[in-house]
Amino acid sequence: MDAPATAIPFRFNRFLPYWAVLQTDLGQTLRSWVYRLWLIMMALAALGYVLYKLGAANAGEYQSVAVQTDDLLRALAIGSLSLISLLAVSSISSERGTIADSILSRGISRYQYFLAKWHARVVVVLATFVTVSVAVLVAYSVLFTAATNGSGVNLTTWGGIYAVAMLAAVLMVVVSWGVAIGAMSNGTVIGITIFWIVIFGGMIALSRLPSDYPNLKWLMDGLRNVLRGGVQTGDVVQFLAASVVLAAVGAFIGLGVFARRDV
Repeated sequence: MDAPATAIPFRFNRFLPYWAVLQTDLGQTLRSWVYRLWLIMMALAALGYVLYKLGAANAGEYQSVAVQTDDLLRALAIGSLSLISLLAVSSISSERGTIADSILSRGISRYQYFLAKWHARVVVVLATFVTVSVAVLVAYSVLFTAATNGSGVNLTTWGGIYAVAMLAAVLMVVVSWGVAIGAMSNGTVIGITIFWIVIFGGMIALSRLPSDYPNLKWLMDGLRNVLRGGVQTGDVVQFLAASVVLAAVGAFIGLGVFARRDV
């Protein structure tokens, strides 16, 4: 007589729904026209600016490398805000009609859904911006030598790392608040409107902080000094820590509201 088959116990991975939404959103974001437009815009702007400045240097119009890099990195960060805001706010607000199906029918909690969307958008935005910024720093290090720049190279390795990290931290705050506002809004258009009100209000509030505190105004006004290596590591750590706190506050506010509202 055959022995009875032994039932294999089924183990459910509680993080499986989170990973599924995270991977799906990463793929959707990378394939979206907004992301591709943003990537093309940054690549063309960086390439055009570097080639223009290289030609000017060869013609005898010398400019500090730290000043050039400062102008370019700030332009890339500020110029990206409109498309980044659309990527962040639309992460949840654009799926308002399918959220109920995802949460109620597919076994994923609201917390997992929100966290997956938040993490996916933060990873895509930061990885893309850091990659382009590092490419810019490498291009300046290779192309703008003392021979081609005349005045010498005053761009330090640690200064470049600090500058990119601090700008990426600012974008992390922007994305986190964008995803949170999108989760609390009934539509993408309303969400973007509220997003810009919050961002400009936050910038005004941060600009009122003491001048010795490494706030956003301090970063934008002194980025070239950071690139030269003229900043204390403690100030950079303080700025990054404050950015993480602001991003977490925005995300958890959005998560709290999203967890209690109707879908």
